[in-house]
Amino acid sequence: MTYMTVKMLTIFSKNKNEFVLFDFLFWVGLSVIFPAVTGNFSAVNMLHIFLYLSAVYYAGELLLCKISTVHNIPFLFKSGIYIISGGIICAFVFLFLPYNIILYALSIFLFIDLFLSKRVIFSFSFNDFLCLIPAFVILFQTYELVYATGERYSHSDGDYYYYTAIVESLKTNQSLTNAVYHTGLPINYSVAPFLAPAQLARFSGISSQFALWGVYSKMLPILCLGTIAYSVVKLYAILFAVTLNKISIAKYQLLTTLMFLLMGPLHFLNLVKLNFKNTLFLGEGYVLPTGSPGFALSMLFSTLILLLVLAKPTYSLVHKLTIIIFLCIIAASKFALFVPLLVMLGSLSLFWLIKKRPDLFITLLVALPFCFWIYRLTVSGKDSSTELAFTKNGYYKMFFSSLADKYGISGSPGTKLLCMLAISITMWIGLKLLIFLFSGISLFKKNYTAIALIAAAILGFAISLLPGFFIDYHAIDADRNLLFDYKFDMTQFVRGSIFLLTLISFIFVLYVLNLYPNNFIRWGSRLLIFLWMLIISFSFFMTDYKKAPPLDQAWYKEIKHDFFNAKPGLMAMIGSADYSGQTLASAGVHPWFCTGRQTDYEGFIFTLKGYERNVLFQKIFDSTVLLSTRKSLAGNIKMQGVDCIVASPSSLIKLQLAQRDSLISPIAGTKWFYRFN
Repeated sequence: MTYMTVKMLTIFSKNKNEFVLFDFLFWVGLSVIFPAVTGNFSAVNMLHIFLYLSAVYYAGELLLCKISTVHNIPFLFKSGIYIISGGIICAFVFLFLPYNIILYALSIFLFIDLFLSKRVIFSFSFNDFLCLIPAFVILFQTYELVYATGERYSHSDGDYYYYTAIVESLKTNQSLTNAVYHTGLPINYSVAPFLAPAQLARFSGISSQFALWGVYSKMLPILCLGTIAYSVVKLYAILFAVTLNKISIAKYQLLTTLMFLLMGPLHFLNLVKLNFKNTLFLGEGYVLPTGSPGFALSMLFSTLILLLVLAKPTYSLVHKLTIIIFLCIIAASKFALFVPLLVMLGSLSLFWLIKKRPDLFITLLVALPFCFWIYRLTVSGKDSSTELAFTKNGYYKMFFSSLADKYGISGSPGTKLLCMLAISITMWIGLKLLIFLFSGISLFKKNYTAIALIAAAILGFAISLLPGFFIDYHAIDADRNLLFDYKFDMTQFVRGSIFLLTLISFIFVLYVLNLYPNNFIRWGSRLLIFLWMLIISFSFFMTDYKKAPPLDQAWYKEIKHDFFNAKPGLMAMIGSADYSGQTLASAGVHPWFCTGRQTDYEGFIFTLKGYERNVLFQKIFDSTVLLSTRKSLAGNIKMQGVDCIVASPSSLIKLQLAQRDSLISPIAGTKWFYRFN
């Protein structure tokens, strides 16, 4: 054996353990199964997806293999963590170096590594897989399954089309400052969850929709729940110095997965009415890693951070750096979860300072500037149409007052507010607080870390409630006129904090069920949780999750057909709730100069420039405006490169009037396309 071969063996095998082949192939299969069986992926597509997942797996392994806490996670979950982590890192590099050769090289290095190190094991982690089985029900929620199996055009699906349009922008432009749905303007959104799908779409040749919803969002929720299940069991063992065998670990992982799906909040009024079908309260208190890719990604890395934080009393430099990197990923994924997590960890670090354990405090102190820098990098504030202000009449004050009136609760405004707040908190987190109460009484003065963790989680929730009471978040135009009220969005911080409470509560559920000193409490808790889950399980599986049907798909398909025939350079349209330019952008029809105003429920326009574009464009088709002014505006917009105006059934009359005034004319061979004269 040559010296070079020995050297390569040493490099490739260092700090790595076995590669369980069928565990890795499980994630590959899960990532392609839904689009593949519906005929949307070719063999070439699937080969490229396999190469992509191999490449980002290897990048994640190189990044995290030296972290013992991550290194010890079962390979089924760890391989998925490597894929997601490596995907984010590779995709961030992709913004600056958009070359597929990097992915090809990484995949080749992985195959060489596996060949030389001979660490491939032909087996499957069946025990760890068993705990994932309950989680598979979330893959079959109608509104996400449709996106994973075929084209769909519908504005009524809300954020879904916008998320896909972000992926399309990143795939096409590799830029945070140039969106295809408003060219030349920034993507004002936390983009970390969309970077990897964008790179995957470009590398494999699949559409942005399938990259996000068919591949990424089918793997991520299952991985998230599996990682949570393992981490909860591991944290339970760490926190209470419990030794668990393989059977106990598998059993507790399965229980945790079931609890995460079914131990949601109860709607007590429906329960009293014996309306079991609607007892699951789908309000602030039930958070699953579905829908928002940002929440799912943040939930995964929040869990890993808690594992890293509690695994050791002191941290190595690499351990600290990993916590910082994970915090940055969360800050760039979902700020609404980053804030409550930061509050909770910050509170915990202060409690630990009392016990002369400064590592967490120092790590957070170093992480803060990096987290806010990455947040500002991925959510541009330049030319923003949104602003924050303090108010005495926040969303929750108005919301709880209206609820009190709805249910006939009388009294002063303060009384009604406190009453509905107490009822809501009981519904959202009542069971979790009960678990904390029993655990706290039992562990007080016996387990300082456990008590500090409970206190930090509750403090994080309490502080996360405040934005909903005191923050006024709104959009304004250049004259500071109100465009849109976003105060309702402050509730997302509460959702993030409730997820953290849920995660922490599962650790103490295992304690109450198994270690609580009072036998009556232990068995009573088992009965309560069993009944709670039984009631909710019926509602979970019987509730109709179907979204509104698609709207006028024929128009979208006709536009797409005309687009690929006419190949316009830059388009503009008057959007509406039913005819969405951003939906078209997500399907590859772009770039756009403007697609509609935020007040038309069209477009997530967070910049003043974007709003002004739409206002000026729509004046061209406003017959109350002087014709000379309209001609001047049309000439100005034409000079900016707009060579196609897209009509829709809702705007067709306006465009026909503009045609009569000789401002525009139809583009030959198309049904809905016009150009400026």
